[in-house]
Amino acid sequence: NNYIVTDSLMAYWPIVSNPLDYITWSSPSGYLRGPMNSNPTPYVTRYVGDSLDYPKLPTILEYTTCLSNTEFNLFWGCVWGIAGQINGQSNIHAGVHGYVGGVWTSKDNKFCMGDFEDPITSPNDPLWFSHHSQLERLYYTWRQLTGDKLATTSDPCGIFYGRSATNPQPAGHNLNDLFYPYFYLGGDTPITLAQACSYLNTNNVEYTYL
Repeated sequence: NNYIVTDSLMAYWPIVSNPLDYITWSSPSGYLRGPMNSNPTPYVTRYVGDSLDYPKLPTILEYTTCLSNTEFNLFWGCVWGIAGQINGQSNIHAGVHGYVGGVWTSKDNKFCMGDFEDPITSPNDPLWFSHHSQLERLYYTWRQLTGDKLATTSDPCGIFYGRSATNPQPAGHNLNDLFYPYFYLGGDTPITLAQACSYLNTNNVEYTYL
């Protein structure tokens, strides 16, 4: 069935077609998927448990290991990493995307990704919202345990990547760079990464994770 989700509330969840009516790129099959994804199906697809060489879900140990990190850069690198491919990284983020979405080669030898694996349009799969809410809950927990204690006026993230003016990173990856695409917290002025971290201090947010 081309790995279409056929049961649950997500059964036959449609993918936007003809995205060039709205944006400047499209998948080779004409759907709102990444330009490298030749997945031809018009519905959300999942090739569960078979993605490259990391078909793994995270373990409790991976969660506790990431939460034990004492710097933002180490914590977030652990959580967000390339599915355990690099020392210090876990399956918590990328591993779940890979395990659920999966990749395969079509009968005509084209590279296809399940929707949750596509790095450009993974929110096509409604599971994205649950998964990324979990990541935010994990970040909230780390802030309570460590991050809020490390935060300063100049570095509200809590040792943000250990980066300084003498070791700048690509645009959008430095503490005082603007989010891009632009991100707003009320008003008409886009915010920086530092401002986002300041807002996410657990003393400031207007919600609580259980």
